[in-house]
Order: sequence, then structure tokens, then C-alpha cells
Amino acid sequence: MEAQLATDTWLPSVNTVALLPAASGLDSNKNYLCKVLNDPVSANNIIWQLVAGASIWNRFGDMASPSSVNPLMDGAATPGTMSQFSRGDHRHPADTGRAAATHTHALGSGAGQVNAEPPGASRPGHTHIPAEAGAAPANSNEYTFVIDSNAALMAWANNAAGNNYSRVLIKAGISSGSWDVNISDGRTLLVVGESGSSLPINIIGTGDDRQRFHNVTVTLGFNNCNNLTNCVGTGSGPTGNGFNNCNNLTNCVDTGGTAHQNANNAFNGFNNCNNLVNCVGTGGTGIAIGTGNAHRFNGFANCNNLVQHEPQKR
Repeated sequence: MEAQLATDTWLPSVNTVALLPAASGLDSNKNYLCKVLNDPVSANNIIWQLVAGASIWNRFGDMASPSSVNPLMDGAATPGTMSQFSRGDHRHPADTGRAAATHTHALGSGAGQVNAEPPGASRPGHTHIPAEAGAAPANSNEYTFVIDSNAALMAWANNAAGNNYSRVLIKAGISSGSWDVNISDGRTLLVVGESGSSLPINIIGTGDDRQRFHNVTVTLGFNNCNNLTNCVGTGSGPTGNGFNNCNNLTNCVDTGGTAHQNANNAFNGFNNCNNLVNCVGTGGTGIAIGTGNAHRFNGFANCNNLVQHEPQKR
């Protein structure tokens, strides 16, 4: 409502805004002006106007001045007390209490971090990895360790010190050796296989959700590994299982191997695995090496939450 000059409707000054006369007690056909002298809010000590027909008083003097105070950072909601307006091109400061959209964390390596916090909590020193299931960095520059030689494979298998294994890329053409790669210490968080790559290894993971595997093919198996996408296990490892005690598998395949040492093992494609989507289980080829009669050859054994799975007959 625009301010209007009224020359003959001045009212006696009052000390505070709260003491401005109520509109109900005034002539609704007149405009009124009244000056506030000693309001606790200094910005209120100006002339106020009640326009004819209105029910509330509005500022009459100094009401059009812009504020020269920098805008505040976000915080607890409040209506504010200042009378000056904000300019259209004003800008609020960045909230320093929140992480930027792109940020990193140092990889934690201290003991006592695993299972030391409530469910859903982030561990101290945690590292972000691609959020989408199976997502992988776009190029090799984003990996911290590249397996492009037998020496590099041996270093990873032996957990050699001095290397950053947080994001591992497996290059094609590496095929020698037959090792257990124990990454249960959590130094390795993401493993990605280049198209055509295949390693003669048995991977032993952390058994929790810190790790991801994408497009990884091994001629032995995966044990205690979670979050696998487009991975292939043969099932010729110590347990004869392509995937053993693994969770959250998508588009994974067991190609079916032979028993390794002890015929009392069950040579299954997927054993004790949960949350499988579009996976193919083959199981062993049927010849167990050793003695005993408890060996079994199943595509899936003791698995839960399977969607579009396909057990193969051998």
C-alpha cells in the first residue's frame, strides 16, 4: 500500500510501536501519521502511517533505504528485525558447516574402526566410491593402483606397503600365478576389470559394504565379497565355489570349475549368497579330487533373495 501524505491527521507521538493507536478507534475515512520516539528497536523510531480504511500501521519515513549489512548464512528461522530491504543482486555466504558437492576424505587405516560405530554411520577416515551399483571411474587416471604386470599383481596379492590400493584397475593380459588375494583389511575399496581381463586368483574381501567389484573375472573365486556387478567366478578355489558368502550381486556368472582339494567341500556356483539379480550359477563339473562323499555340484546353494537367476545343468 503506497504511503500517502496526510496534512491534518497527526496524532500525538508515542514511545513504542506497540503504543500506536488501534485502527478500530480511529476514523476509517482519514489518513493518520504518528511518530514513535523510544522503541527498543531503533529502526522503529520513525514516522508511521495508517492509511484510510487500513487496519495496520506502516512505516512512513526512511522505509525505502537498502541495507548495507551482508546477508547472513543460513541458520535457525527468524522473521528478523531490520527495516531496510535487501537489494536484488545480494548474495548469501556459502555454508561452511557443510561439505562441498565435490570433496574427498583421507582413507582411514587405523585399527578398531570396523564395527565400532552404529549401523549406517560413516567410519572415521572413510573414502567415497561411486554410489551407483557397479559404477567405475571413467578413465585410468582416476585409479590409485593399476595391475598391468605380474609384479603389480604380486604386490597387490601380498598387500605390499607403500601402494594405494583404494581403487584398483585390472588390465587385460595378466594371467600367471595362482594366489589368494586377501583384501579383508579394507585397503582396497573398488576393483574394476578392464574388458578381457582375467586373473588366476581367489579374492577374500572384507565381508561388509566398504568394497565394490565391477567387471572382475577370476579363475578361482570370490569369498566374503559384497557389491559385485558383471563379475565372473570359476569355482575352482579352495572351496570350489565361484562366489562364497557374497552379497549384492548383479549380472554375475559362475562358469563351473572342478573340485580343488577336499571332496568333502560343496562345489557350488553361488554358496551362502544373498541379494542376487540376473545371476547364472553352474556349479562344479563333477569330478572331485580327494576322498570323501559329501561333495555336491549346485548352481545355487543356501542363497536368498534371487531375482531372474538361472541355474545351469552340467
